[in-house]
Amino acid sequence: IPSGNVTVLINGTEHNTTITNGEYKVYNITVQDGVFNVNATYTGNDTVASVTSQSLNFTVGKIPTIVTITPISDVEVNKEFTIEVTLTDYKGNSIKGKDIIITVNDVALTNVNKTDSNGKTNVTYKPVDNRDLVIKAIYTSSPEEIYLGNITETTLKVDMSQSKLTVKVNKPDIYA
Repeated sequence: IPSGNVTVLINGTEHNTTITNGEYKVYNITVQDGVFNVNATYTGNDTVASVTSQSLNFTVGKIPTIVTITPISDVEVNKEFTIEVTLTDYKGNSIKGKDIIITVNDVALTNVNKTDSNGKTNVTYKPVDNRDLVIKAIYTSSPEEIYLGNITETTLKVDMSQSKLTVKVNKPDIYA
């Protein structure tokens, strides 16, 4: 069929398109995950009768995400450092306005803002001893979200603070 009109029905919503060079296309952007039913109806013309296709189901999953902790170096006891986390989709597009749970040794940190327009959030932390730190960044997805949750972690070695010792002699000339 070189030309004509087609109505594509996706879960009861009509999408009208035109046949061009024997093909038709419908671009459907789903806003949720789940199973969707689709069929197409060719409306016919003066020489070709109308016809409706069989119904098919297709499944839409949540969009995969990537959670990244920016590399951290030079971590010392009693020295504050910043933990920066980035949330993107699987194509590298920033995801803004999402909550990220950041934990250090399985204790959730407070005052973590939602991701900004670059998909970033951060929080500061000050280690009080030289135990290794296991930092986790967790994005959890609610049922109504279109994004899939994800988690990442890194382990940091904490160095002892460096001491500085200065010796000063008040009487440089001492005789025996």
